[in-house]
Amino acid sequence: MVSKRTSYILMVLLVFIWGMEYIVAKHAMEVLDVFTMLFYKCFIGLLVLLAIKLFRDRRFPWDKKDLLRLVLSAVFGEVLYFACEYQALDYLPVAMITIVLAFVPAVSVLIERAVYKKPLTGKTLLGVAFCVLGVVLVIGPDFQSMGGGRLFGYVLVVGAVFCWNAYNFLTAGLGDKYDVVSLSCYQLAISAAFLVPLAGSGIWDTSVMTPLVVVELFYMGVVNTAGGFLIYVSSIRNLGATPCALYSNFLPITSTFFGWVILKESITLLQALGGAVVIASACAVILEREKINKALSGEGLPSSGNSDV
Repeated sequence: MVSKRTSYILMVLLVFIWGMEYIVAKHAMEVLDVFTMLFYKCFIGLLVLLAIKLFRDRRFPWDKKDLLRLVLSAVFGEVLYFACEYQALDYLPVAMITIVLAFVPAVSVLIERAVYKKPLTGKTLLGVAFCVLGVVLVIGPDFQSMGGGRLFGYVLVVGAVFCWNAYNFLTAGLGDKYDVVSLSCYQLAISAAFLVPLAGSGIWDTSVMTPLVVVELFYMGVVNTAGGFLIYVSSIRNLGATPCALYSNFLPITSTFFGWVILKESITLLQALGGAVVIASACAVILEREKINKALSGEGLPSSGNSDV
């Protein structure tokens, strides 16, 4: 059993692993189209998790009634979410992307209110309002220079926010029926199958597979997808979903650091302030939402699964 102290250390490491992935992906996309890169990421991650699954129990139970939900969760969570996120790298600095993605919890509570009629406290609404304010501060300095695809970049990131929320709600309940490794294997397998026709001949083009690109793909598939998944799931079981969600919300800090050091990207002071507002507000929303979920836990209201992430 991993100690709680070890789990906290691993979550810090994971935030750095996630932050570095944007740098790796941006470089790999100089020679690979986004769907080819995503295929290799999913396929490599799938092979690692399959090896773990075969070593553990070699059982792959599934209910055909869940097929549609499995397919949709894979399409929204692995294909569309990452396609939007990575494609936005062509138009925006890494920091801008991850800051706007930190808006996920705020959107999630609004969806919970609309779909499940969950109550919104004043603190939650205030947190959502400040999240919106933070995003406005981030995007504001770019308002005069939205040409050259920058506006499209923000549209892609907002699309990623809604795709991830769709994934969370589609996956809700599946975790009660399947162990997490099996569920991830199913979703990655479905994603890889969808990505084959989207990537097309790019999958077989070995001329661009330089040693560095191969290392980058293995980083994304083994370290980020498979390794990151194992760290996150282990930490959720040891620490709980809310602490892990709070850690993941600090991704803009590590991604901004790597973008500045490696890619020489920079953001304005106002955008940095907006990022701080988004992070702090999103953390407040997560904590308040946890209180609401605990209060409603005995009332039989549906949960949105791992939607704190």
